[in-house]
Amino acid sequence: MNTKIIVCFHKMEDFMWNNEVYMPLFCGAENNINNNERKNIQQDNEGENISSKNKNYSELTGLYWAWKNLRNIDYTGLVHYRRYFDFSKKTPFKRSITAITADVFKKMPISMPDTYKIFKKYDIVLAAKHIIKKSVKENFSNNWVSVVDFEILENVIKKYSPEYMPAYKNYINSNEDSCYNMFLAKREFLDGYCKWLFDILFEVEKIINIQHYSPYYARVFGFMGEFLLPVYVLHNKMKTYYCPVVFVGDEKNQNLLIYWMFRMRNIIMHKIKNILK
Repeated sequence: MNTKIIVCFHKMEDFMWNNEVYMPLFCGAENNINNNERKNIQQDNEGENISSKNKNYSELTGLYWAWKNLRNIDYTGLVHYRRYFDFSKKTPFKRSITAITADVFKKMPISMPDTYKIFKKYDIVLAAKHIIKKSVKENFSNNWVSVVDFEILENVIKKYSPEYMPAYKNYINSNEDSCYNMFLAKREFLDGYCKWLFDILFEVEKIINIQHYSPYYARVFGFMGEFLLPVYVLHNKMKTYYCPVVFVGDEKNQNLLIYWMFRMRNIIMHKIKNILK
């Protein structure tokens, strides 16, 4: 089967698998003026694209490029320069996501999916679920997407895709999440999913004012995509294979700082909203 898994990256020192299945895709190319060193690497500003939105959509500009430009393939997927599916049965990693060093990653064999075997039983591959102490909505609103932005997104879904609300509520109120905007599915999956996803996000983008967001939180639409993917899968009753993920690198200290910064921002936004009522 002809399979292409996009490996989204944004800097040359990233770790990338690159063979007949894994295809590195430089995301945000439209905003990068130093592309000479990437002449032989596919970029997301070629063909029909939203590359200029990368600062707000993250890897979703890569997904959009694949949707509009990848043809004549049977299966397509998306992973990241530091997050990969581990399809190996012999993997020593038992958790849903395992952090490893760059040295360990370089020694690992490239993990190839057995698409015939997987899709004989399943409709899609997603990142393995992991249990969180809070709901998916609480987890995201404490770390990535503010409560105010959640309300805007929910109102857009109610208006344009009300039939998805039961699946949306079911997923965001659960304590099992499947993150990272990672998947592997039949090529035709992109046509239905991407039209639904980007129609919603483009409407949300018209409402949310991200002018004063920091670069990290300005990636809000990419973060929203992380929980909209499982919502789409849940609503369409797709049989899902949850695959372990390998994460290259360790950002515990950085993530802890970002977490507390976002908590303070969230508290301030709540107070402002209450004052304006």
